[in-house]
Amino acid sequence: MNLKKVILPIALFIIGTAASFGQGIVTRPTKPKTMQNNTASKKKAQTQQSLSASEMFERGYAEYESGNYTEAAKWYRKAAEQGNADSQNALGSCYYYGYGVLQDYSEAIKWFRKASEQDYAEAQYNIAVMYDKGEGISQDYSEGVKWYRKAAENGHVEAQCELGKRYNFGRGVLQDYTEAIKWFRKAAEQGNADAQTLLGIKYCNGEGISQNYSEAIKWIRMAADQDYASAQATLGLLFYRGQGVPQNYSEAAEWYRKAAEQGQVEAQGNLGIMYCMGQGVPQNYSEAAKWIRMAAEQGDAVAQCNLGLMYYNGEGFTQDYKEAERWFEKSATQGNQNSIKMLQILQMKKGN
Repeated sequence: MNLKKVILPIALFIIGTAASFGQGIVTRPTKPKTMQNNTASKKKAQTQQSLSASEMFERGYAEYESGNYTEAAKWYRKAAEQGNADSQNALGSCYYYGYGVLQDYSEAIKWFRKASEQDYAEAQYNIAVMYDKGEGISQDYSEGVKWYRKAAENGHVEAQCELGKRYNFGRGVLQDYTEAIKWFRKAAEQGNADAQTLLGIKYCNGEGISQNYSEAIKWIRMAADQDYASAQATLGLLFYRGQGVPQNYSEAAEWYRKAAEQGQVEAQGNLGIMYCMGQGVPQNYSEAAKWIRMAAEQGDAVAQCNLGLMYYNGEGFTQDYKEAERWFEKSATQGNQNSIKMLQILQMKKGN
């Protein structure tokens, strides 16, 4: 290993990382589909003595939007007790997040179940998320899949994407790339940036579908144009490698920058390396150190190793073996083999 210049090559893990599992998020109360600001229906909800359940829901949402969560929960409850599915789901969200009520996952899932009994897709999705996370109920990935499927079949776009992920990774269901692609495509065609990215990655890797870089770029760019950081980072990697597009370091750096500015960890680390190497950007060790540190502080093992190497080499910083060792140790605890080797080298230096 060249000790004078041992910065690692560009990280090659973004495509796999962009397809990382992740988890869904319980939805917050959403705007009534028929409600418009300052409409006659809103005025009616404020003045009429006997309100319908849908009007109570609209009033609850207006209070929620104003930050009056206690009043919002009160109106949601009134409507929910009359069987209004919108309000049952919204009240479940209030209990889940502690909006206007004490946080209570058991109450949250109770109200989500009531709404789901009316085939309310968002509530079905929320139940799936809670099974996935084991919140208010025993963690059960198979049950999670069952509820994601119910919501997905009712057209819930996030559920379609999440169901695709379960098939992609074989969590709660047998791994099946063909099924994963089917559900990614359904969500992608509705504009879901996560699904567009994942579908593009399947085309890129040729998993469950014939490898097709043109299709990969098409879907990933759709997501990137929505300012979706994982897609931007993946597009940066494709430009770096010249996969599906002519190799272009300047384009790679630009896409990495878009993602890095949103906190996307691999993009931060890779943009830093490009500054270190002078690829697509002027060589600038200070900029390299800035971006690599951002990724390292998010816990990325490759970035932690690279930050250690910069301290070791005295690039972007005053040479500091102690600080280098600190970052190598952080990285090595995550199993990074390069950091383990560097710690051994440092130990040998101490022995001399």
